[in-house]
Amino acid sequence: MKKEILSNEEEKKLTVDEIFKKFESADSGISESSVKERIKLYGYNEIEEKRINPFIKILSYFWGPIPG
Repeated sequence: MKKEILSNEEEKKLTVDEIFKKFESADSGISESSVKERIKLYGYNEIEEKRINPFIKILSYFWGPIPG
């Protein structure tokens, strides 16, 4: 499987069957070996949480000409 990104316009032109073929998938899902390969290639489907230090957050309220 190669890493391929489609634009929104390209996606709109394809049928569901063409998208399944392009991404080597089916309506029943993908195999476990394919899952492992995709995790290696793309990583996990997650968003990293950004944590802000509470002390820095409090100080940010006093930054600027008019503290809020």
